[in-house]
Amino acid sequence: DMVDKKDVQEVLPAIKAIENLYVKDELKPDDRVTKVDFGYYTLIPLSTGVKVIAPAWHLVVNEDRDYFVNAIEGQVNKIE
Repeated sequence: DMVDKKDVQEVLPAIKAIENLYVKDELKPDDRVTKVDFGYYTLIPLSTGVKVIAPAWHLVVNEDRDYFVNAIEGQVNKIE
């Protein structure tokens, strides 16, 4: 089967995920991104108990701040 190009979603490159952290004021000039991983994560636990798995970048800043950036839509989720 041929996949229709309009049905294929582009995944944000890692640099755009990092840029999203910067735009959201989560990166300061002396910060270092110490880990970059790509995977599928449960970003949105629904009230019905169903979990939605989405492609995301897992970024760690200064080895102690974790962020997940949705690789399709670009939302930033900070893990406290």
